[in-house]
Amino acid sequence: MKRLVALCLGLLLMCGCVGGLSIDQYSYVIDIGIEKGERLPYLVTLMVNTPSSQPDSEGNSGSFTVITAEGRSLFEAIETLAASQPNELNFGRTTLMMFSREFAQDDMIMESMDIALGKLRIRQNIRVIIAEGDIKSVFEGFASSSDPSTNKLKVKVTNSVNTTGMTVDTTWNLMLESFENKTQDAIVCFCGVNQQEIREDMVGGNAYPYIGGATLASGELKTSIIGSAVFSGTRMVGILDGQHTMLVQMATGKFSQGRIRVNYKDGRELSVMLFSNGAPKVSIEGDTVSFVISLVADVEMPKLIESTTSKELEDFLAYYIASESARVFTAVQNADSDVFCVGQQMIKHMENDEQWASLDFDQVYGKLNAAFTVIIKLSHDPDNVALE
Repeated sequence: MKRLVALCLGLLLMCGCVGGLSIDQYSYVIDIGIEKGERLPYLVTLMVNTPSSQPDSEGNSGSFTVITAEGRSLFEAIETLAASQPNELNFGRTTLMMFSREFAQDDMIMESMDIALGKLRIRQNIRVIIAEGDIKSVFEGFASSSDPSTNKLKVKVTNSVNTTGMTVDTTWNLMLESFENKTQDAIVCFCGVNQQEIREDMVGGNAYPYIGGATLASGELKTSIIGSAVFSGTRMVGILDGQHTMLVQMATGKFSQGRIRVNYKDGRELSVMLFSNGAPKVSIEGDTVSFVISLVADVEMPKLIESTTSKELEDFLAYYIASESARVFTAVQNADSDVFCVGQQMIKHMENDEQWASLDFDQVYGKLNAAFTVIIKLSHDPDNVALE
């Protein structure tokens, strides 16, 4: 066993160096999933690619499999998997680490990753995702006949952040910074196997399930990425749905564009495409943190509001976004989570590190009031979207 441990360590520490073995003598770990085991503390799931020197008729150069093992530590579970494989495991191409929601809520991430980072040398720019349900099903839900490697997962996260604003893209390095420094708390991409069941987030009040694992969708990919996991320190404390995640992104300057659905007068539902109109302005004065957010709005289906003026619509949207942002802030504040990065603003006004270290941030943060000012400008007025 000691010889096996030494062999695994040697391979993992090389981080992709294939040495004297041919390429088809390695199995490359593409994704790592970590959750609580049934019999032992840790259950590790690996998405493994075994390359082939002879591509098949469809041009695929290898096979992808999902393997699992339990262990008393993350490294012991991986050691067990290494012993069960005909090829040597290599972590040089690993790009994704996924934790189950239960694992994150029980504050087990840092404990497990202390071991992983010290022994496995997992790259710190690896992407992190929190999953609803068992990770094997989540991995399999992301695989398609045309792309069993789950590469679509990585592309989808990036595209979703840039085009919808309904999730976030977090690396382990960014997450680690949030864990170690109380200038902000981590907010991480959330996903789950589609159940088509409505589930409310930590803010509540939405009727449409903009949360991974609760989307009303069907298709080749059975797992959806949407919403975010909210942390306080090293522990996950709740979920934000897609639209509430979008509001956090607006306030922290990470929003590009996205669509919101709002109830207008007489029960009419509007679909509005929003675009960032510059970086938000954040200031702290006394016990109030103020956010000024500037957006451009493009209203869809204009005939629903043909009797509304531009000013009325701009004022309505500004009020809606400001009031919803305040609700999100209160919800995460009550969970002692600073995903709005208030700590980063406070530290800018500190004279030195000692002054920041002496501040009881949790107490100060818990008493803060949040004021949101939203400036909306309609992008255009086609077909009398809003009449003057």
